[in-house]
Amino acid sequence: MREGPSHPLPATHAGAAVSRPSRTWTGAGATLRTVLLAGAIAGTVEMAAVLPIQAALGNGPLRVLQSIASGIEGRRAYAGGLGSAVLGAALHLLISIGAAWVFHLAGERSALLGRRPALAGLVYGVIVWAVMQWLVLPLSAIAYRQATDPGMVATSIAVHALFFGLPLSLLDRRFRERRPG
Repeated sequence: MREGPSHPLPATHAGAAVSRPSRTWTGAGATLRTVLLAGAIAGTVEMAAVLPIQAALGNGPLRVLQSIASGIEGRRAYAGGLGSAVLGAALHLLISIGAAWVFHLAGERSALLGRRPALAGLVYGVIVWAVMQWLVLPLSAIAYRQATDPGMVATSIAVHALFFGLPLSLLDRRFRERRPG
């Protein structure tokens, strides 16, 4: 018969306490972790919502990701095959993480974002959509015409609010709550 404690803690010398590594992150490491995770997850959630919408419009995932790469590569992104699609996915995540960083910094300066995370996320999603439409895309080498149909514009705004801004805000808040102090 086995003797000793029935819990998974390792044996100790003379009953001394065993210290376990902390699972909490602090300082710059916690900020980086929050921004990377929240941005990557929110960007992935948004893309998961975008792909079926684009499929209904006749655009497969490869074309959607190539269209993102066209912001840098221009029209040649559509001839770039999988390489351009991978670049598009990386750019999408980079932009999502950048937007997460801005939101996180704003949250450090405004308690309102933490008190009303759902509302803050929805509003931030609309802000991200506006910045993309009126600043980022016009300055890029994008190789397609942006939607002007009111239904498509409303869908794009809703996707950014519900599937990017909202999860980003809720994740940012959750990761902040896990920090010590």
